Amino acid sequence: MGVQLRDFASHLVGVDLSSKMLRRAEERKIYDRLVEADLSTMMASEPDSRYELVAAADVLVYIGKLDVLFSRVYRLLRPAGLFAFSVEAMSSPPASSAGFQLHAKGRYVHSREYLTGIATKTNFEILDMRDGYCRENEGVAVASYDCVLRRAS
Repeated sequence: MGVQLRDFASHLVGVDLSSKMLRRAEERKIYDRLVEADLSTMMASEPDSRYELVAAADVLVYIGKLDVLFSRVYRLLRPAGLFAFSVEAMSSPPASSAGFQLHAKGRYVHSREYLTGIATKTNFEILDMRDGYCRENEGVAVASYDCVLRRAS
């Protein structure tokens, strides 16, 4: 994601749990700052209203319940800041009413209704939430929801 954003960012921060992934990112000389941490934990220690954009491509599939994360992103964004992310789309009704479930492949899928509800609950304006494909798995396209939310100004 950093490659796509570098030309548009005055300051680019990358976060990952994997030191191996961070070493690869460091070799590319894209980021101004790299942090080895859990995303939610890293965000908890950042100052309010620091970012204009928080982007998470193929990240939230490792997190089921998103309410705390959305709240932390909201706090970190400047007024009118953007939160762009993708999640794997839930193709059938969830086994529970949670709106997300752990898929057999070890990644979470989320329903559109869950995402809409959590965005509204955390005071984000939904600018775009469209169907897409986030990757291929064994030659089959994996459906996603590609979302852009905006913090209130």
